[in-house]
Amino acid sequence: MKTSAISCKDVKILDGFWKERQKINRNVTLGAVYNRFDDMGKIEAFWCTWRPADGDGKKPYLFWDSDIAKWIEGASYILMHEKNEEIEKKIDYMVAGLEKNMTQDGYFNMYYNLFGLAERFTDRNNHELYCAGHHMEAACAYFEATGKDTYLNLMSRFADLIYKIFVEEESAYFVTPGHPEIELALIKLYRTTGNKKYLDLCSFFIEKRSNNDKDKPLFNDPLYALDNVKIREAKYAEGHCVRLNYLMSGVCDLAYETQDKELLDACKRVFDNATKKRMYITGGQGSTYMGERYTSDWHLPNKTAYAETCASISLGMYARRLELCETNSYYGDIMERTLYNNTLSGVSLDGDSFFYENPLEIRNEDYAVKFYDFIRAGHYIPRVRQKMFGCSCCPPNIVRTVAGIGNYIYSYSAEEDIIFVNQFISSSYKKDGKSVCLSTEFPKNGKISVKAEGFKKIAVRIPYYCKHPEISAEYTVENGYAFIEVGAKLDVEIDLCLKARFVYANTNIYDNIGRVAVMYGPCVYCAETADNESVENFFADTNAKIEVTDGKYGVPGIVISGERQISSDDIYSEEPPKKIAGNLKMIPYFAFANRGEQEMLTYFPIK
Repeated sequence: MKTSAISCKDVKILDGFWKERQKINRNVTLGAVYNRFDDMGKIEAFWCTWRPADGDGKKPYLFWDSDIAKWIEGASYILMHEKNEEIEKKIDYMVAGLEKNMTQDGYFNMYYNLFGLAERFTDRNNHELYCAGHHMEAACAYFEATGKDTYLNLMSRFADLIYKIFVEEESAYFVTPGHPEIELALIKLYRTTGNKKYLDLCSFFIEKRSNNDKDKPLFNDPLYALDNVKIREAKYAEGHCVRLNYLMSGVCDLAYETQDKELLDACKRVFDNATKKRMYITGGQGSTYMGERYTSDWHLPNKTAYAETCASISLGMYARRLELCETNSYYGDIMERTLYNNTLSGVSLDGDSFFYENPLEIRNEDYAVKFYDFIRAGHYIPRVRQKMFGCSCCPPNIVRTVAGIGNYIYSYSAEEDIIFVNQFISSSYKKDGKSVCLSTEFPKNGKISVKAEGFKKIAVRIPYYCKHPEISAEYTVENGYAFIEVGAKLDVEIDLCLKARFVYANTNIYDNIGRVAVMYGPCVYCAETADNESVENFFADTNAKIEVTDGKYGVPGIVISGERQISSDDIYSEEPPKKIAGNLKMIPYFAFANRGEQEMLTYFPIK
């Protein structure tokens, strides 16, 4: 069943886990990211005033536009629920700079406007269309939030120019973006303006990928940007994770708008491969830093997991779009997995620092070499989150994802008059005589109260980890959703009966043979040395009951039983290690690395 998205503008987050995260995002993260971008020169870059005397540190770079645009989009989601002149003033200042420096024919890019308009659209990997796409998304969000149309009109002009150059004149040196993103942005621009030209341009970029004589594979690698196969024939999640997920999100949007089953089938094939054979338990994507990419089925090493924050966010975007194309709880399950694990681990608990990469294992021995790192073959991330990165795509992506969390909760089938509850977040929606209110402490527990009025039915996703939900009304289950008649008014209690559980990886995943992970609801857990004398030598007893405690981070704490193996002082011995019974305290994965440098493990050998 095809459904329509309900905008976060029409959804009010009431309380609970995500309300707290939004407060931190609004009060800390939004300003922290803006201030660091300002320090780097990204705000003034809209005015194209950089000169060599300003230093290379503030010299505009190829993808600066995209970083700022994501911040504007996130700020716009905040503005949808509060009037804030300070935020609007900041955005209007940047838009004014963009308007002043946009060329007569409608082009703008911080880098090219300063350093070579004659070279525009000559290098496929220079992120011009990627930056333009993020601007289009931001412009649509800002217009929806404030009604101000200057930014939207500027981006419409830019889209018109791109159509002219790529479709009508065919004068660019390449045909399709090296870094996809504009595809999904063009659909958003089409939905906002009603201009079908933008839908057609999206279709052009998708149908022409690997189907033209101009494009050359980036880095001589036909897999890197999915240049090896026509989209309609795609089967595998390949290449750079974020590029793949943004591209397929755009393909989903196009399939949705055109009711193209062949395109939708391609989206489902690639998504299945990405999530059933190439995804970490945390929803992380990308098993190597070399190319920030997918590798092969089952290759999911813990220690060197790249699992970029943006890759997890973009997988969630991909899942949400498939969820709108057809009713299947699997897509909401994946969206939920990414949100509560790999996405949230990308930002510190206080909202002020960030991870670009999100490994599943951190060991002291990997950081022991201090002076000869240049000979080390491995790749190791910082052990604590950073204030900002040179490639700073992830922090503003966190800003817009958390601010726009209301975009992922509900959807609606007008044909069947059914409201779908896809994520369990305390929230309300009221429009045109129809209303729904969801109250819950999820993911602390699985108890959910739902009140609805004005709909024929309500459909609530039953997640994969809930085998026997308790629902205080008659219901039928279809495609993983519980369908309930609303009648005149509905007031229903649902319990997903959350419990802690051991989870085993497929034995094709080499790192985790003979090991086990722990989850509670959608949350993956890990253990750090801050709570334990050691995490290295603990063997989990999977036959013992898991202890659930109150916890600190909006979810329960976990304690598992097992044994530690203690050897003698000899470096090698014929005597086996002593086995001492003990416990292991665990915290949610998203909360790791918030207490200084720690050893951390997600999978543990089984007793």
